[in-house]
Amino acid sequence: MYYIFNGNNSTNSSENGTFYISTLGSTQNIDNFHLIQLECKNGQRWYKYVKVVGFGKVKEEPVGIPVVTTELKHGIYKLTPALPLSRGCYGLFYNYSNGVPTEIYDFDVLF
Repeated sequence: MYYIFNGNNSTNSSENGTFYISTLGSTQNIDNFHLIQLECKNGQRWYKYVKVVGFGKVKEEPVGIPVVTTELKHGIYKLTPALPLSRGCYGLFYNYSNGVPTEIYDFDVLF
């Protein structure tokens, strides 16, 4: 199963993939945010999140890029990639722990 974004590039860009996130007033858990790299092919950007193998067994694909999470103040966090991101297509998504990524924010690192 894939998430597919049309176009070779996102309309969003980032120099380093750092995000600031507020969980105030929500039920979101900061540990359920994940940074991933998207695969570019055929004029689209793809992310494979579940692989179905023999006899309908489902294998969850490993989740992407390690991030360092810093709580700046109660409910306000900074997410930074553990290593510098190379030029390419990426996404930040929230996963409600059921294996299905939701609320994906796609972006490109252009430098």
